[in-house]
Amino acid sequence: MGIIVAYSILALMFLGLSSGVYKPKKWHDLTDKHVKILRIGCFLGFLLIVANLAGHLI
Repeated sequence: MGIIVAYSILALMFLGLSSGVYKPKKWHDLTDKHVKILRIGCFLGFLLIVANLAGHLI
């Protein structure tokens, strides 16, 4: 049960990063292109974690 909670929290963090709700201070120093790549990577990480979480539940 603990792994499901940890995956859920991590997935929410990645979703927040990819949607722009949370933006780290270091990202302000980067160009828009690099921030877009980081957001895409965070969204793909979110999808991967959700798929892994679904695998644990099934």
